[in-house]
Amino acid sequence: MDPEKQLMDQPIEEESDMDEDEKRQKGDWHQQLLTACQKGDLTAVQRCLDKRANVLYEDKKKWNPLMWASCRGYTEIVRVLLSRQAAAPYVPEMALILQNFAQTMPIYSSPMNQSSPSKSTYFGGSPGGGAQSAVFSFQQSQLTKKVVQGVINQQVRSTPLMWACFKGHVQVVWLLLKSGLSWEDVDQFGNNSVHLAASGGNQVVFQTLLFYGVAVDRPNTRGHTAKDLATNAYILQLIKLLEVSGQTAKYFCMTCRKFWKQEEYRMEWVYENADSTDLEKPEGRCQNCWNTIRKHTEELLSIIDKQDHKLLTEKLNEIEKGIVIKNENGKEEFQRIEIDPKNYKFALIEQEKLRTQNVILDYLSTLNHVPNYKTILKSVNQIQAMLDDAVNRGVKIDAHVKEEAEKEMERLRAERNLQFELDNLDIGLSTPEQVVVLNDKVVIATDKGVDKQYIDQASELRDKMAKAIQAKKILKMFNEYPAREIPDPIKWDPKTKKPIDPITGKPIDPLKLALQNQKKKKKKEPKFVIPEWANDVKSLDENIKGLEGLLKEAEVLNLNHEFVEESVQQIKRMKNEMRYRKEVDEQLKWIADAKAAEKKKNK
Repeated sequence: MDPEKQLMDQPIEEESDMDEDEKRQKGDWHQQLLTACQKGDLTAVQRCLDKRANVLYEDKKKWNPLMWASCRGYTEIVRVLLSRQAAAPYVPEMALILQNFAQTMPIYSSPMNQSSPSKSTYFGGSPGGGAQSAVFSFQQSQLTKKVVQGVINQQVRSTPLMWACFKGHVQVVWLLLKSGLSWEDVDQFGNNSVHLAASGGNQVVFQTLLFYGVAVDRPNTRGHTAKDLATNAYILQLIKLLEVSGQTAKYFCMTCRKFWKQEEYRMEWVYENADSTDLEKPEGRCQNCWNTIRKHTEELLSIIDKQDHKLLTEKLNEIEKGIVIKNENGKEEFQRIEIDPKNYKFALIEQEKLRTQNVILDYLSTLNHVPNYKTILKSVNQIQAMLDDAVNRGVKIDAHVKEEAEKEMERLRAERNLQFELDNLDIGLSTPEQVVVLNDKVVIATDKGVDKQYIDQASELRDKMAKAIQAKKILKMFNEYPAREIPDPIKWDPKTKKPIDPITGKPIDPLKLALQNQKKKKKKEPKFVIPEWANDVKSLDENIKGLEGLLKEAEVLNLNHEFVEESVQQIKRMKNEMRYRKEVDEQLKWIADAKAAEKKKNK
């Protein structure tokens, strides 16, 4: 069997394989942590760490919690362990810190002391599993990185990074690399992480290592290189490209898929996706590709500021289409522009917001004139449905659009209420209360911006209603005016310019005629009470003329035939009454003048 395959074929030890001593320690928090990392039980891992379990504790095969979690691909557990310095045995800087720490840390031989809260340290204190063990593990792994052909070096161990690369656990590989684990560390068979990534066949893992300018030509103890172990055609293509790129151009650009010199290259830690909270994904590119991404990002953010849906959509399409590159086979293809996922998600959110807003605003523009008020409430419901749909989809539309939509709904409701009145009011049957209601609706409609034509129609209707009500008011006053027998009009002699006595038919002195009528009235007629509103003949005349004018608009005011006929009769009576009252007033004046003259004569 090939030496490099021996690592790959090693059985992963399960809890059932524990020896008796380990079984006796099963209740220990350190062992429970190890078991939880084997099984991927994050809750149990957290519980053990809360109990100050040792993150460097090792089983009989010298596997610690980080090794198990990395091999099994338990990303969240790896993240938690790394936050507790679990990478210390594999990172020189951390190991040196632990070395100084270990000089003052007591060594415990009793399992009881190992779990004692009063004596345990951050890493725990079990023999072979604490800070001293971490230093020892690091020192052992650093005894030699020199690979001797045909020699298995039992003094070195595999690392969590090796296992994660072989198993293809991409996110775990990223976390371990960021924590400082080196791709150059080798196992007992001379395999480094590049060998194992090539053998494992995960393209993303192998490409990630190429961001570090790794050497793919290093042989293991059998003389096999990564190219010899590669099981994936794409990985083989990458290795061949690297081989022909030159000795100094060995950093892989994930965008243009070329290898570059270190000074022309940059690797950055970025967010894996829009919901990520930490920069845990490595991305390596040449400076030209980074500049392209920066350019498109700046343009995208600038367009977002303009709030133009069309421009934003065009820009996102451009980003998705990408730039033209030559693939590994020399053929041209489009490569998507990988801008920051948070910026991209923000752009997509803004795009959907602008699209939603445009749909709402376009619909609002169709409602400037609604001829059939019966459909207005459907339109209001449609607007509200659009707003509710945006909320349900998590689209946060701008305040001014929401305000405009709500304002439009208020306008439509006001317009509907006004049109309802215009369509259903009978002018001829109007009441003062209806005029008040209509006037209130006109005021509201005006305030809500209802189309001026409806305001004008309502104002015209209101004026007609007021006229119809005035006509009915005047007729009511006339009907309530007491009836009395009115003598024929006084006739005048055209020659003498004197009134003619109705009894003799001859001209008579006006004063005598007035006195005769006055005496006759006192004897035959009861006291006549004139309504207060008609005390002034001028007021009576104005109301007569007012009703006559309103009757000319009877058809427009929807005054029925019976009302008109009754009004005509009352106008005739009121005119006769007015004529009589004027004659009476004239006679009273004659009497007053005669008395004044008689009084002056007797002096």
